[in-house]
Amino acid sequence: MCSLKETGIKIPSSSGTTVDFNAGSEESYSLYSDEAPPCQKETVTRDRARNSNLLFTDLSEIAGVLVRDSKFDTTIVFLITLNAIMLGVETYISQDSKALKYFSIIDMIFLVIFTLELILQFAYHGFNDFFRHPWLLFDLSVVFSTWIFRNMQIVRAFRIFRVLRLFGRVEGMKQILTSIQIVLPKIASISMIMILIFYIFGVMFTNLFRDLYSLGYGSSDYFGSLHKSFLTMFQLMSLDSWSIITRETMELYPWAWFPIVLHVTLTAYLVLNLIIAALVDSMVQCKSEENIAAAISGSSVFASDMDVLRAKVDLLLSQQQIILDEMKYKKVLQSNDANALE
Repeated sequence: MCSLKETGIKIPSSSGTTVDFNAGSEESYSLYSDEAPPCQKETVTRDRARNSNLLFTDLSEIAGVLVRDSKFDTTIVFLITLNAIMLGVETYISQDSKALKYFSIIDMIFLVIFTLELILQFAYHGFNDFFRHPWLLFDLSVVFSTWIFRNMQIVRAFRIFRVLRLFGRVEGMKQILTSIQIVLPKIASISMIMILIFYIFGVMFTNLFRDLYSLGYGSSDYFGSLHKSFLTMFQLMSLDSWSIITRETMELYPWAWFPIVLHVTLTAYLVLNLIIAALVDSMVQCKSEENIAAAISGSSVFASDMDVLRAKVDLLLSQQQIILDEMKYKKVLQSNDANALE
């Protein structure tokens, strides 16, 4: 509320003169002027800012109601799965078929729905929280890149990567990815060991069995160069026809079974099992942390319930004390009245 001095309004007096409540200022405003005084302009600006903040808060609350709803999340998971199935069915359609146009329209509808879902997430979380959430950033990158490259035929093949958004919504997948993230340093160390094993055996196999194919042995040139030896060793590690490669090599080098079996034992059994063991240990660690968090949450809920119960007991005790005090007061009054009568 502006005072008369703050508004600088001139009010005509009964003597015909004008009373200026802001005579010391350079600007004064007539009572009949259409221009608002400065304090009123500031008030209007504050009201507009307050109304815009309230509007944004209302939109954020509405978006939060939708985003936090489990049915909304289930619907998005269903749409992602349905979109992935549609992209798979689309591969069976000829490029000249008219049905491909309808599939493109349906795919665009899915893309619009996913974009609206991201807008709701942004409205609910806000700018700072949205860009701190890794899964939301992943969703944003997938959807945004689809909008940018949707007209490029080569990049359209990568639309199937939208299905990776399921990792951030299905709890079991999220736990597995969390376990992999925890175990990455161990996997990096194990991978370095495997690279060293590959390099050592690659150089050794190339020097030992380089002339195998040129001498007419073997159905393929397994060890003719270092990169061919690397490919052969990867095939041995995956146990793909490893016995055939070993027997063909033994036709010229009967002792070849020993280094090949040693390589298979180190890579296919020892190193890969180390990676599996590290993943299992990480999953057990994640499960233990979840159990501890659940126990802490349960204890905090129990503690809050105990606090509420204590507050109720204290209230009952205080009410009981008030009743006892009133009864004592009434007895004192009755005894005083009895003494007065006597």
